[in-house]
Amino acid sequence: AAPAPAPAASNQPDPSKPAPSGPVVAPAPDQPAAQPAAPPVAKPTLVVRRSDDTTPYAPIGALDPDTKVNPFTMQVNFSPSGAGIESLQLARHFQHIGANAAHEVLQRVESHEYVIRDADGNVARQFTRAMVPMAMLGVTIDGTYVDLSDASSGRIWRQTAPGRFEVTILDDADRPVARISRAYELKPGRYAIDLRQSFENLSGRDLSVQWYQLGPGDLPATKITYGGDVRRLRLGVLEGPTSNPNGQVVTADKHLIPHQSVVGSPTDAAGLNWTDYTVWPQADAAAAQRRLVWAGLTNRYFAVAVHAPMSGPGAAKRPDGLPDKSFALVQTLDRVVLAAKGGFTPAEQIAGAVIALRLASAPMTVPAGATRDASMGLYAGPITHAAIDGDPELVAAGIDGLVIYTYGGPCAFCTFQPITHFLRWFLGFLHNFIVFDWALAVMVLVVCVRTVLHPVTRWSQTNLQRFGKQMAAIAPKQQKIREKFADDPKRMREEIAKLMREENINYAGALGCLPMFLQMPIWIALYAMISFTFELRHEGAFFGLIQSLTGGKWIFLGDLAEPDNFIPLGVEIHIPLLSSLMGAISAINIIPLLLGVVFYIQQKYMSPPSSATLTPEQESQQKIMKVMMVVLFPVFMYNAPSALSLYFVVNSTLGILESKWIRQRLEEEDKRLAALGPKAKPPPKPGFWARLQQQVELRQKMLEEQRKQREREQRGRKR
Repeated sequence: AAPAPAPAASNQPDPSKPAPSGPVVAPAPDQPAAQPAAPPVAKPTLVVRRSDDTTPYAPIGALDPDTKVNPFTMQVNFSPSGAGIESLQLARHFQHIGANAAHEVLQRVESHEYVIRDADGNVARQFTRAMVPMAMLGVTIDGTYVDLSDASSGRIWRQTAPGRFEVTILDDADRPVARISRAYELKPGRYAIDLRQSFENLSGRDLSVQWYQLGPGDLPATKITYGGDVRRLRLGVLEGPTSNPNGQVVTADKHLIPHQSVVGSPTDAAGLNWTDYTVWPQADAAAAQRRLVWAGLTNRYFAVAVHAPMSGPGAAKRPDGLPDKSFALVQTLDRVVLAAKGGFTPAEQIAGAVIALRLASAPMTVPAGATRDASMGLYAGPITHAAIDGDPELVAAGIDGLVIYTYGGPCAFCTFQPITHFLRWFLGFLHNFIVFDWALAVMVLVVCVRTVLHPVTRWSQTNLQRFGKQMAAIAPKQQKIREKFADDPKRMREEIAKLMREENINYAGALGCLPMFLQMPIWIALYAMISFTFELRHEGAFFGLIQSLTGGKWIFLGDLAEPDNFIPLGVEIHIPLLSSLMGAISAINIIPLLLGVVFYIQQKYMSPPSSATLTPEQESQQKIMKVMMVVLFPVFMYNAPSALSLYFVVNSTLGILESKWIRQRLEEEDKRLAALGPKAKPPPKPGFWARLQQQVELRQKMLEEQRKQREREQRGRKR
């Protein structure tokens, strides 16, 4: 008989109750409550036909990376628990560079053993729980829940062919009630799986059925560096008819939830029970008429997402003939947690917890002799347009919305996605059609970006240099005013303002700093784009020349998505506080150190002349600040992707040359104007920034006139 279901509000069984003898995939839902007016009726006993067959399930796909031999991009192995996925490995992507690298594993069974001790420290209970991605949990038939995940007392899912399974449900008289089929189908050359599922009614009467299964499970956590754990829960949603009248536009960039937020926190000291988390429907989904299309879990470079079928028996049509992209099978989508192995602090329990998504359907009536389709699609592959856009069904489902370049959090506002996507497109254009190497493409991208921003940079530096020189020229007079009116701050400010008016100096000249801040979204977008561009992963710099010359023995710049690894240490060094920001140190990286030297030289050229005579203490503080900037910036970039470090080295080098050229031109222009004297040509028509500066000056004059008027009125009232 099927075991009694656990409460639906709990993600894990109560540790105080006896543990099941076999692995548990996820708790079963509550059985529906009986109608109050109906007399109590004994529910029929439903059992699952079991098999003595212990032959391992045959996998589908293959792991040979040679595309001429193996047309498939992955290999999928299956578990007896719910006919779920034992492991899903990619054939052409590996965990690291090198000859002995293992294939990238996107899904696998997570199994933890637990030991519960009593107050005296003795072992009270010992049991195992497991989480099987995409496993069938069970069905509720006319209010009776049937567990289809427990394989502890014998196999229940019969494999009829590689990737194809079926199970038969019987009543207490050993008569067939229903047959459930599951078939995983791979697509050659694509990272998509069609999961064809159906419920066949064999009972001879209409049945009310609810469907429960697991979706994707956690992806492996990549090395924790900047931004912490970048794993996320992602949703693809159809907005309501007001903003999406034809129901074809899938929105994904608004539904991005950090992994730690999804995990939540344990509700007991053992960490076995967790706070509930309903992924879908969201609180305002019904009012806004939003509908779910897909849901997935991602890490830095890969994603596994389950989506509504776009073809086959499960695909639906709208009344107007357009595809109905809503995931009709999913009424609720919950997060379930496989707790850490116990004995941890709450923070360690959260860090060690593994999550999966649980799908539940609405009650559906299956007529006698009929079959109800419950199919869905599964994407398991890289987060890149190159892997997604070639599959029309994935594009129709909006899976391309997975491609986003942002760390999230406060910086997400600055990483305007149109900017990052344009920069990514342009970087790909440089690689595919101009230089054919990603490192060179990054370097050429620097040249292009600085060229586009050169007018703004030139205007900015010119104004800063002139303002700095003007302030330096009047510094002695300012110092005398400060000494003379040291006891009268108001009079001091008035005299300094009067001096600046007499010398035709305006603080609006300091607006030269403004373009630097306006460029910040571009720099942040570049940082995020390079950090999350999949094509840089495991790509060697400069056509892999260093690895070719050393026979692959030296991994320096062998992976543009990782630090340069100039001298690998073979161990990870954790530095308190610093490692929490940038991750552990596992190699001596030379490019960030070179960046510190270049940044120091750039600072010399970028810093305007001092605007005032500094005291010895102020000079000392200024030197300390410069040293800190030169040291802290390379430290911050130490574990950054080598492509990003290359970008900033080239950018800073070009910045030095550009600043030197701007200064030379400024000096030549000043000499020419000085030689012309009063015959100097009128200045050219002011541009945008000059007009902005004029507006600021005009505003200051108006404020000054208003201040004088108030003073005259006050003097008049006193008289």
